[in-house]
Amino acid sequence: MLNSSKCKPKDISRNQILFLIRFYNKNMDYDKDYQDKKPFGERPEEFIPHILDYIQTGKTLDIGAGYGRNSVFLAQAGFQVTALDQSSTGMEKLKQEAQNKNLNIECIVGNVLVFDQKQTFDLIVIAFMLHHLESEEARMLIAQMKRQTNLSGIHCVIAFNKNGDIYKQRPNNHFFLPAEGELKEIYADWEILKFKEEERRMYQKKEDGTNMFNMTLFLLARKKS
Repeated sequence: MLNSSKCKPKDISRNQILFLIRFYNKNMDYDKDYQDKKPFGERPEEFIPHILDYIQTGKTLDIGAGYGRNSVFLAQAGFQVTALDQSSTGMEKLKQEAQNKNLNIECIVGNVLVFDQKQTFDLIVIAFMLHHLESEEARMLIAQMKRQTNLSGIHCVIAFNKNGDIYKQRPNNHFFLPAEGELKEIYADWEILKFKEEERRMYQKKEDGTNMFNMTLFLLARKKS
């Protein structure tokens, strides 16, 4: 059964307020993009189904869920999903879809840096989200994700790295674009189940209107018992 979207205001720090200002001013207007379309399609990110090779059910957190294409896939596979995103438009679309399909998805509109730290999960998914955070924020978020993961729980992380147009356009930025081997190092205390990297065309465009391309990291890791 789908719960109502939780939109209660929360106490946040000055740094988190600055993060929100930076996010909305310098990145895509996702509310606008999600209004009349699903810019990333209906299907889940193609790496997501590999999760089912290692876990088939459990309590799941989808961080930066957008309009929920990965959340829907996981809920249909039998997971109990909490979807978290700052886009109220995306979460409303997901809420309606979950209701129509009778899926077990809770939709939360909120800052990814301020989600409920008392809950624990069997699976946490974060796809194409970390490059919106500064490096320190991203590392803090991953550390919090680890703390909120049950023993033998799984993380699915999909992230851009430094090899591509994001870093070329802003080489002095402080956003999380890991260097070679850095993401694996962050998960050195976990069992890495699957890892690959490949170049992906991005949804965002360059200033001249041409496509942006970036190397993308795909990681599945298990928390050691």
